Amino acid sequence: MMLEPATTPSREVFPAEGTPGTHYKSYIVAMLWGISSFNDTDRQAIFSLFPLIEKEMGLTPAQLG
Repeated sequence: MMLEPATTPSREVFPAEGTPGTHYKSYIVAMLWGISSFNDTDRQAIFSLFPLIEKEMGLTPAQLG
């Protein structure tokens, strides 16, 4: 009895170009960059309002921090 070699369907290691997931790392980096930029912008906006908040609420610098 002679056995024929088993054939396995060929699979691509990487998905075809243009399918979802091909640029997964780029999307993650872009998302993290956007979140980081928003966080820095928010901190700057709050910091610029510190003098007004300090004056209106009568806070010391330690309380404001």
